[in-house]
Amino acid sequence: MKRIGIIIGSVREPRRGLTVGKWVLSQANDRNASYDIIDLREINLPHYNEPGSPRTNQNYTHAKTRMWSDTVKQYDAFVFVTPEYNGFFPGSIKDAVDFLYHEWTNKPFAIVGYGGRGAKWASQHLATLLKRFDMPDSGYVGIHKPAQSIDNQGNIDPEFIDGVLSDVFNTLESNMK
Repeated sequence: MKRIGIIIGSVREPRRGLTVGKWVLSQANDRNASYDIIDLREINLPHYNEPGSPRTNQNYTHAKTRMWSDTVKQYDAFVFVTPEYNGFFPGSIKDAVDFLYHEWTNKPFAIVGYGGRGAKWASQHLATLLKRFDMPDSGYVGIHKPAQSIDNQGNIDPEFIDGVLSDVFNTLESNMK
């Protein structure tokens, strides 16, 4: 069975990213792939610190990089869950992507953004970055005004959601090789 990683991009506290990621996971029940949460807060990567470029050197010197590489290699596709900070995705996602190259190449992605306007700008910037790895874009879902749209049980009011997550899942799964 194909595996899809749901990458939680926010590492700060408090954060809504893990709640949104759990919602994404709950919507992935009975799919044709296995979905797992990958929390960048738990991974706890530093800023990129390898001596060489990941594009030309996969002989990683740091244990964290090797662990991150092994994690990403396990998955066939990814759903990035991102907030929007000043119009961009957080540095934690940029660092996580920058540590690797070949591990990302050609793997489909989707984005679930959350923020005042559904993290539309952040999601567009993230999609631009991921396309540099020839990753097929499988779609976007935006959650507006998370402080108002997400209740204490992690339910999201459908009126605040742009896009259809099941359609994104269908595209993501069909884009996997």
